[in-house]
Amino acid sequence: SVRGRVTIQTTEKLPVSALLPVLEQILQVNNFTAVKSGNFYKIVPAAQAKQETVETVPMDGSASVGTGLVTKIVQLRFISPGEVVKILTPFKTVAGLFQAHEPARLLFLTEVPAKIPELVKIIEVLDVDTFASIQVELYPVRYAGVEDLARELTQIVTQVFASAGRGRTLFRIIPVPQVNA
Repeated sequence: SVRGRVTIQTTEKLPVSALLPVLEQILQVNNFTAVKSGNFYKIVPAAQAKQETVETVPMDGSASVGTGLVTKIVQLRFISPGEVVKILTPFKTVAGLFQAHEPARLLFLTEVPAKIPELVKIIEVLDVDTFASIQVELYPVRYAGVEDLARELTQIVTQVFASAGRGRTLFRIIPVPQVNA
């Protein structure tokens, strides 16, 4: 059983709609959370909240509750779910739990509902096809050595980009001696 007393001092009246979010913040600071149980909320230690009944939100859905914990299922297309778990772990709350299911490229995010949209935004940035914009072209070389030509062209391109105020080029010149290209 959880027992405690909290005094909230505000400079003005709090609207009724703000009471639950304020309570959530107070609970979170003290490593507790509110979990919906029927028409009521149970206050439980944050670490224990994962064992309580948690709403599962499908990939294209959003949570129907604003407090407690929800589990959001995210289908990944390009990045490994295990990699995403490593990247997101520093952002999770005490009650949060992130699990990867590699065979189906699924990510299960159990977290407070307010945190889920932030995590999904990060995932959208990470889950991109990094090779979609890469273009490879092969140019046969007839009258020069490919390594020498690649070195000279790299020098020229670097100087052009540097004089234009851009320190890095967006492409690389890689010699392929096996085909003299």
